Formats: sequence, structure tokens, C-alpha cells
Amino acid sequence: MGRVTRRRVLQTSATLLAGWCAHRLVGPFYAIAGPPPWEIPPALLAGEDGKLRLGPMLQIGGSRSYLPRIAAASQGGAWLSWVEHPAEQELLRIAFFDGAKIGVPIDVAPMHRRVGKPALGLLKGEPLLLWCGVERDEPPTLWLARCRSDGAVFASQVERVEPGVAAPAMSMSPDGQVWLAWEQRPTDTSPIQVWVAQLNGTKLEHARPVTPKPGGDQRRPAILALPQGRVWVAWDEATKEGSVEIRAALLRAAAATPQVFTLTRGGLNLAASLAGRANGPVWLAWYTNVWPDGTVDVPRRVEVAAYSEGRWWRPTAGAPQIERDSRGEVQGFEFPHLMVATGGRLWLTGRASQNFYVVTLEGDRWSPIYRVPKDGWGGRGQHFLSAELASGDLITARRDLSQTVVQTFAHSESTPRRISLSPQRSQPSVSMKLASRIDFAPYRDFHFYFGDIHGHTSLSDGTGDVDEYYRMRRDAYELDFASLTDHDNFVGKKLSPSEWEEIKEITDRFNRSGEFITLFGQEWTSLRVPRGGGHMNVYSTRRDIPLFDHTETAYATTAQLVEAARSWQAIAIPHHIGWTGTVWDAMAPDVTPLVEIISVHGAHEFMGNTPIPHRGGMRGYFAQDGLARGLRFGFIGGTDCHGLAWQHGECWKRDPYRGGWAGVLARELTRDAIFEALRKRRCFATSGIRMRLVFEINDHLMGEEFTSQEPVRAFVDVNSESLIRWIEIVKNNETVYRFGGEGHHSTFRWEDPNPTAGTSWYYLRVICRDDNMAWSSPIWVTRPT
Repeated sequence: MGRVTRRRVLQTSATLLAGWCAHRLVGPFYAIAGPPPWEIPPALLAGEDGKLRLGPMLQIGGSRSYLPRIAAASQGGAWLSWVEHPAEQELLRIAFFDGAKIGVPIDVAPMHRRVGKPALGLLKGEPLLLWCGVERDEPPTLWLARCRSDGAVFASQVERVEPGVAAPAMSMSPDGQVWLAWEQRPTDTSPIQVWVAQLNGTKLEHARPVTPKPGGDQRRPAILALPQGRVWVAWDEATKEGSVEIRAALLRAAAATPQVFTLTRGGLNLAASLAGRANGPVWLAWYTNVWPDGTVDVPRRVEVAAYSEGRWWRPTAGAPQIERDSRGEVQGFEFPHLMVATGGRLWLTGRASQNFYVVTLEGDRWSPIYRVPKDGWGGRGQHFLSAELASGDLITARRDLSQTVVQTFAHSESTPRRISLSPQRSQPSVSMKLASRIDFAPYRDFHFYFGDIHGHTSLSDGTGDVDEYYRMRRDAYELDFASLTDHDNFVGKKLSPSEWEEIKEITDRFNRSGEFITLFGQEWTSLRVPRGGGHMNVYSTRRDIPLFDHTETAYATTAQLVEAARSWQAIAIPHHIGWTGTVWDAMAPDVTPLVEIISVHGAHEFMGNTPIPHRGGMRGYFAQDGLARGLRFGFIGGTDCHGLAWQHGECWKRDPYRGGWAGVLARELTRDAIFEALRKRRCFATSGIRMRLVFEINDHLMGEEFTSQEPVRAFVDVNSESLIRWIEIVKNNETVYRFGGEGHHSTFRWEDPNPTAGTSWYYLRVICRDDNMAWSSPIWVTRPT
């Protein structure tokens, strides 16, 4: 113990200074790890080895088009559908692709406020479209449109369907039957159920849940109708243990009780895809975070199974192999789509973190995994869909960077080998838990809760789906609260009205007082200072809050964003400020009470922060710079997780889900109590560990401000899951006291020997032996002159 008189003592080491310089020049750890890993993409570019021939990329619709769908026509060509949102409403369109060009788009129906994920098929050669339409603030209803070859469209609402439908899937059997599956979302907290029905005109027959009593939410249904009344439905289903399992059901007659199979045991398994032909196996694919060694990991991968001769099989070739420990931008394999070509070749397409993949299976081997020709970071769609043209070529559709495109693929080998299958083996159960809750003792009337309120999904530039985001935080890491903050409009992709409502609906469904709390979040993603205002996350307890798109004139500047957030009783928090900057002059205590000081982008307390480095280095834009300007804000952490190991080489940790957490002192675990703790700065930041951090001065807790002529007496009590190396008291950006850690728990009292007239701010910095860190929010003490 002792008083520290020199500034930022941890910066004086020549070794650490050299490490910081290396970080500033080439990024964290690249000085020892070699060149930035994304210079060498992990997959071959489709077409470069001559195995695949690619047609040109043809754009569908405008820059705000998304959710493309394909239905190949038997006489040649294919029908395409997509959704556009030129304004605050959404429009469903359809056009014919003749193999070389896309025809004139046809508006399927008048604009809806929202158009849910559509399904497209062909009935007697004419397009049949199914979608969820939303008018005003009513629950979604199911709509159907038949499109004649002469361009006439007949749209109507499907009868006998309860409101609250979502994610419809459709399949036409070779003998002309039309089958539907969809999510039925109740208005209460009971589980989402997958329903199935046969379509007769505009009416549904034999509509019913696939299973009567699901253990948890059933999501993302797929359906495959085959001859002789055989219908397969697959979905993912949450369990009480926290896992999400892949289930498949075989219906052998319209009203028969289905035979249900469970193909997984633990982990997160999502987004089933079905494919098959009349006399061949039924193929099923999904993505999972469980690896062949039975462990759960950050990157996602695809699994494939086949049903034949009354049992389940796996390809002898196993699953497509992807790199597990990449530090590059392109990682993982998710949202698979299967297509069985006429000759029996299995095509598998899907999404990587920052590209799309295509791979084929024949014989006892997979082809190399190919990436499509549009590299780069940005917002893409979830799905890379495919269908077989009459010519035998593959037609694909995807929402890529800044546009939605169709593109044909052809294989150089016309006759595939018969796929080799091996019996599926029984699998051991896999635990989802990656971290455990610690029930720290309360302090005064306050409990300690931990959360992650900054991260992204595939709806912007991240990975995974919205419910998966919350399950990872709640079930895998056992956090107490979370918020999803997908980008408003980033690298050419704006959140659509349907996507924004989907985020808010799922966010609301996961909010359970006393169990797990969610906040409505979004990231206002402006340009870096000085061209823009940097990046800020907006949080609210109101579900009706709009999307604050920084490209719209009403929200173009930081000052405008702050005013808009104030009008919705929201708060706005800047992050990775040393990398992208922030507009200090626009900060307002009632709207911007906090700064995110730690994330996967490092610690942004001050330039040259150690032992955790930081991304970027804009002088004047670190947390201490804002405090020195007289601003008053607290500190929180957030992961800014995109689902990438090492955050593509930018994070000092492999696990991005532990890149930064927020700790709060709240009276109870409710949405209002968590929001109040954030607004009142009664919170602290950690680098992804749990810590009971108590810091008060003269009985005033962190985040408070007061005036007094009494001596400045601090009380510190820290209980950490990581061993403590140092606890430091920082006054006016100077480290004025250092206390040596005493294992996991340290406590002490300290009196400022040199109280300063005027206003001073004090905060706590904790450094652990494993280089994890924590920061309390400051306390402001004013001593009258």
C-alpha cells in the first residue's frame, strides 16, 4: 500500500510502451502474430479452380431490397420475389428471370406497413406467394397471392388463420398438394409453436400444431411435401435446459399424428433446411455451435443428416470443414440451404460472417468450400437460396453488400457420384453453460447484476439470429440483462421496418422480471469524427421507439440524436471512442449519462491504455479526455460482439462474448430498475468478468455528485472472480493511490491527503492478475472555495 505520485504508473514500463507502440502501428498482437489475417481469405473464390462456372451478378430491385426468393419454372427460367422498403412501408414484388435477364417487376399487393418473410412456389406453373402482412399496429396476418403469366395478380388474406403468424414456409408436392408451415406467436409469454396445414384455395385444412406441448419456443420452420401424402416439417426448439434442438416430423397423412425425431443433444442448433426428391433420401441441414469434440465454441458450423429406409444417416464425408481458430473477418458457416439436383448432387449454400459459401457433396467427399465474389465487411442478408433451372444450372439469390442479386452456378462435372452414407451414431449430451452466475451479497439495498448491452446479429454485420443473441447471454453466460444493438444503417444495409419490429418483439419476449431483463437497443452508426459523430447506442424501455437512422435528416447529427432520444426518454452511450471519436459538445447528463469504456475493441480509458490495449488512437477522444472537459458521465462495458473469435484479430481475448460487461447496482431485477441504474450512473464496467465492486466517498455511491467541506474518505470493497493484482484510485485523471490485491477479495479505506478546492472526480480502476480490468463510475466532489 502507498500513495502513488507519478502519473499512470503502469505506463512507465519500457516493455509495455513498446507493446503499445506495436499495437498502435499494426493492431493488437499483430507484432507477434504476423500480418492481419484477413489478407488471406479462408475459402477459395468460386470459379477460380475451374470446378464452378459463375454467371454475372444481376441486381434485383433497388438498394433497399431484401428477402429474395426463387422458384424455378419447368419450362426454363425462374420466378423471383423480393421485398422493398422505399419508405416506412414495405412492398412485395415479383419478376421472371429468363436465364439471361430479369423482367419488369410486378407489385404483388399494395404496400403494407410490414411484410414478413415471404415464401414462393409454383402451382401449375404459376407463382404462388405467401407472406405475413401487418397493417397499422395489429398482429400479422397471413396473405396469399396468385400471379398469372399475363401479369395479373390476385391477393387475398388466408382464411382460418389466427393473427400472430410469422416465418411462413411452403412446399408443393409433385402431385399438386400445397403445404404450409409457420410460427404461431401468442400475445402472452407461452411458447411460439410451429403449425402445419394444407392449402385449399384460400382456406387452410387440417391446421394444427406439429407438437401439442412444446418445451420452449419453436422457430424457423422448413417444410418438404413429397408424393403419397408424405410431408416433412423441421424446426428448432428451445428446451428448459437452455439448449436449442433440431426436431423433424414426418406426417404420412393429412390428419395423422406425426412421427417426431430429435437430431441434436445440447448447444444451439438452429435454422433447419429440408430438401429431397421423390425416390431419394430426405436431407436436413442446420447450423450449430457444437463442435465434433463435443464442446461449444464461438464459430458456428453446419451439420447435415439424411433420412432413408426408416432411419437417420450422416454423410460418410462428415460435415463441411471450416477453420475453427481463424482470426480473419470471414468465419463460421450458418443459415444453410439445401438443394438436391436432378442427378443427385447435393448443393449446400449458406452464410459466413462476411460472405456467402457454396459447397457440394457427392460420393464420399465434400467439394472445397467456395466463397462468392463479393468480399468485404458489411451488412448482408441471412440466406443464400438456390434452385435448379431446367438447364441443370443452379440459380441463387442473396442480399449482398448494398444490393440483392441473382447469380447462376454450373458444375464442371455433369455426372455426380452416388453419395455415401453412414449410420448416425448416438451423441452425448452437450452443456450450453460457458460461465456461471455468482450471487454476490447485496450492498445497502442494491443487488449486483451483470449484462451485455452491446452486440450484433446477421440483421446488420454480425452473426446468428435475434433470439440466439439473447440465449447466448442468458443461458450460456448466465447474465442478468442484455440488449441487442444492431446497426441502423451500415455499409449499405438499413434495418427494414420488419427487421426493426422483429428485434423489438423478440426483445420483449425475452424480458422476464426477476429472471432476465432486456432493453430495446439500436446503434446509431455515423461516420468517424470529424466527418460524423462516431457510434452511439440508444437504449429505451419503450417498445414503440422508432429507429434513429443516421442517414435521415432528422437524426443526422449527434445533437439531433440526443434530442430525439430525450423525446423518447431514452439514453445514448458512445463507444470505442478512441477509434471513431464522439462529439463531446453534444453530451447531456440526462441523455448521455455513460460512456462504454471497454469492449472487444479494447479499453478506451486513455491513450495507451494497459494492460488491455485499444483499437485506434484519436487524441482527445478517450474517457479521461471527456472528464477533463468537465463532462460528467459514468462507465459501462459492452462486448460489441459480432460472433467472431478474436473479433477478427481486434480483441485481446478469443471469446468475444466476454469482451466487456456492464455491472449495475439495482434494487431489483426489472426493466425499470436496470434502466434507472444506468441513467443514474450507478454502474461499473468490467472486461467480461463478474466482480462485486463497491466504491463510495462519504457515503455517496459511484455515479453520484455532492458538495462538502468534510474530508474526502473513500471506502473500497472488491470481490472478483479473477485474482486481483492492483486496485487504484484515480483523481482528476491521476492515479493517486494503489492497493495491492489480496486474492479474490480486497477491501480498504482511504482519505485524500490533498483535497482540492472546486470539483474533483474520483473513480476506481481494478487490474487483475490475468489482465482483466474493471472501472467504477466516477464520484464528483465539490469543495467550496
